[in-house]
This record gives sequence, C-alpha cells and structure tokens, in this order.
Amino acid sequence: MQEPEEAVCTNCGAPVVTNFCGECGQKSITGGLDWKHLSETFISFVFNFDRPFIKTLRGVLWNPGLASRKYIQGQHQTYYHPIRFFVFILAIYVLIRVFVEYDPLAIQVELAEGEVSENIQTSFDTRVADKLSQSINYILFVLVSILAIVGRFFFQKSRFNIVEFHVLSFYAVSAYLIFAGCITPLTVYVSPYFQYVIAGILFVYLPLALYSFVQPKQKLLGLFKAILVVVIAYVIYIPTVYYSIYGILWVSDFL
Repeated sequence: MQEPEEAVCTNCGAPVVTNFCGECGQKSITGGLDWKHLSETFISFVFNFDRPFIKTLRGVLWNPGLASRKYIQGQHQTYYHPIRFFVFILAIYVLIRVFVEYDPLAIQVELAEGEVSENIQTSFDTRVADKLSQSINYILFVLVSILAIVGRFFFQKSRFNIVEFHVLSFYAVSAYLIFAGCITPLTVYVSPYFQYVIAGILFVYLPLALYSFVQPKQKLLGLFKAILVVVIAYVIYIPTVYYSIYGILWVSDFL
C-alpha cells in the first residue's frame, strides 16, 4: 500500500504536521488560493500589525521609558520593533511636511519679520538649508544615535548598554515626531510661532523620556543630567548634519 504523501510547507518546504509550519510559521495551505484565504490573511495582517503598534504608540506617548524597558526585557510581541516603529512614524511625518508644504527656511524668514539672517544670506547656504529639509528622513537617524551615545555617557552607571539606549532613542524621537507632525500644519496655516512649541516639546519630552527610562536614584540630579543630555546631543547634532551637508555640496560643486 502506498504511503500518504508527507505534507510540506508551501513557503519553506519544511514538513508540516499541524495547521502552522514549525519553521516559518505560515499557515498550511491546501489546494489553490480562494477569497476566504485572502480575506483571512488580510485580517490576520491587520490585527497582527494593529495590536502591538497601538500598544507601542500609547506606551511611547505616555511613558516611553517604561515601553523601552519592557521591550528590552523581551516583550517583543507586545511592542513594535523600535526601528520599524521609527521608520513608520518618520514616513508619516515626512508626508505631513510635504502635504502642508512646510518650508523651515521660509518659517525662519517669517519669524525674523522678513529679514534674512546672516547664515542664510548666500545662495549656497540656502542650498544647504534646502538639502537639510529634504534629507530629514536620513539625518534624524543621526539624532537618534547621538542622543543614545550621549545618554549612555552621562548614565554610565545605569544597567543599560548602548544598544538599549538606542531602543529608547528610537521610541522617544518617534513620539517627538508625532507631536511635531500634529503641530506642523499649525505652523504653516495658523502662525509660524508654533515652531517654538515644536522646539519646546523637544527639550521637555526627550529629557522626561530619558529620565523615566534610566530611573535614577538621585531624582533631581538625574533630571538635570537628562536635560543636559538632550541639550548636548542637540548642540552636537546641528553642526554635525549642517557641515556634513555643507561638505557634500561643496565637493559636488568642486567636482
């Protein structure tokens, strides 16, 4: 008597003895595709995406330090991956900037009451400013790393390593982008002075996020160090990205 053919996963080819492959996790498929399978797959994708994403969103907005610690402790199915979360939020933020035609250079000129500041008087400096605005989806990764490195330096006695500080940075900067994305349309359509609100959130929210993450024993000293970390990280970040873009444009013009 001929033995029944062993079922194998249609995705990876591994033997399948249950409804799901033990190697890749795909659900067993018998026969061709039908609407039932497509609808079930879509619903599964939506809910698998939605539950950890919404919990992560709520966590980083309310208590980013706690959300970061729980992810570090191994709750990877409960919280969205920090880099994926950051990239997703960053993409939405960039789309908002494009949709409302946000121009930070024009905002700066308007805040200066039409007077162009000395650092943007030349056409080359204007090109640098434009390039910075266009490259925001890349240069924000620099802010994440600088914030993590400076934070680790100031809180060396904490139990977290440099990679774990990056987890916090990705979550915290993502939350900042959510706030900034909500306020950016107000900056364009209502008043350019909302730009100061965005800056204020940066220097209030990020220190609190770092403080809640580290949970220092000396509360006041820890809060002061968290504020200092954000200020120093920002002071390093601005000239780093500015002169990097400046150098790239100068070399491209020279060649």
